Amino acid sequence: MKSEKFTCVICPVGCKITVRFDVKNDEILIKEIIGAKCEKGENYVKKELISPSRILTTSVKVNRGNFPLVSVKTDRPIPKKIVWKVMEIIKNIIVDAPINCGDVIYSDPELKFKLIATRKITRNIN
Repeated sequence: MKSEKFTCVICPVGCKITVRFDVKNDEILIKEIIGAKCEKGENYVKKELISPSRILTTSVKVNRGNFPLVSVKTDRPIPKKIVWKVMEIIKNIIVDAPINCGDVIYSDPELKFKLIATRKITRNIN
């Protein structure tokens, strides 16, 4: 039996949680969860163990803007296993100013994510 330790980030309590599990035919079979003070913590470690995902925050190049980059984030958590693939796509994106906070900068139907601008960039007058 294997075990992994997690610190839950769902609430400020930060429970220290240990998960004991077996792996059979590439499938994770959870046997025991110790240390979670609520169901949210248990659900967090199950998801983190079986299919971890993250909201990706980064920046994209801007043409003719008052800043050379605009901060962006994915519209949903993406699987950790594709983060580097998504970053390869993002590094080639260049957008033109002006940009408003909340604008969709890029949409990828295959990987099913959108990049959303998280700040306003005005057009450079020069």
